[in-house]
Amino acid sequence: MGKKDVLLAKGMQLWGRHGCADVEKKYGQKFIVDVEVAYDMDTMCQTDSMDAGISYGDVYSVTEQIVTTEHYNLIQTLARRIAEKLQSTYEIIEYTRVTIKKPFISFPGFVDYNGVTFTKYKSGEETGLLQAKGMKFWGRCGFPEEKAIGEEYMVDVEVSYDMKDMYTTDDINRGLSFTTIFKITERIVTTKQFNMIQTLAHHIAEAIKAEYNKTEYVKVTVKKPNVQIKSILDYLAVTIVR
Repeated sequence: MGKKDVLLAKGMQLWGRHGCADVEKKYGQKFIVDVEVAYDMDTMCQTDSMDAGISYGDVYSVTEQIVTTEHYNLIQTLARRIAEKLQSTYEIIEYTRVTIKKPFISFPGFVDYNGVTFTKYKSGEETGLLQAKGMKFWGRCGFPEEKAIGEEYMVDVEVSYDMKDMYTTDDINRGLSFTTIFKITERIVTTKQFNMIQTLAHHIAEAIKAEYNKTEYVKVTVKKPNVQIKSILDYLAVTIVR
């Protein structure tokens, strides 16, 4: 197993003015940020000194300054800006991974959050991941009695694709949007009837890939809280990757 020392600052809650809607830019909202930086910590461990590396305070200071004082239309652009600033400031970093979660979404629907994960490597390689977590819809899949009555389904979608066009232009029209993911998922869950949630997840993934053919992969998790078995459990779920 290769050596990898990682510093993680998780769940930073910061107020920023990022988004395409005028109300988002005017009033702002809370963003939840996770930052992971990988670098060799041998000297820090041997000397037990923060001076030999990067501290949590360093990560927080850079992240806070960018989120609270700069303004972008897209959280893709914001995530890349944080990663670039950290790597340009601290040359010892091998890679920086920034996840930004946006809990308050400016479109109708039940969603835990929309998010993006951006990773920048010292080599210059970059990867992006779009996330729509905790979408809730009423659907009719399963046994005949389940199809007749319907029930709530919870869906998580992750899409990996090259976001360069989006974060270099800060333009939502240059890539796949959260709204598109939500609408595709909503349409399939609420209008299609399948026997299995495996089939449901497959159709969602394939529809997203058909809508945006530059995806590297689409991962769809469908959770079914109401299960007709003699047991107590939170939910049954399936994850499909296409």
